[in-house]
Amino acid sequence: MKSADVNKRMRRLEAEIRHHQFLYYVEHSPEISDRDFDRLFAELQELEAAHPDLANPDSPTRMVGSDLDNEFPKFQHTVPVLSLGNTYSTPEALEWARKQTQDRETRIGVQWKVDGATLVLYY
Repeated sequence: MKSADVNKRMRRLEAEIRHHQFLYYVEHSPEISDRDFDRLFAELQELEAAHPDLANPDSPTRMVGSDLDNEFPKFQHTVPVLSLGNTYSTPEALEWARKQTQDRETRIGVQWKVDGATLVLYY
């Protein structure tokens, strides 16, 4: 693919991803599944990795979390609550866990995630 075509595809993906983020986070009315969104996002990540010279500093891939809906106050957690990526099958989850533990002794707790706000409880 020519550089101009790659650049055009990257800008289209950025616009499409932002559109779907707005629908999801602000309108609470997504048009596509999470998996389809993740595919768009992954394609943009792959293009940015293959063509770093064309990567946009304001790309949705460089945004952590969502600042699109400020309905809830910000809170500083004692232990950071991090996003660990997406998996869609048991083999993918096991591969992720293997990578996390291959060079060190690590204990991992895993829970299914249901879409919505993250909730951390201390009791």
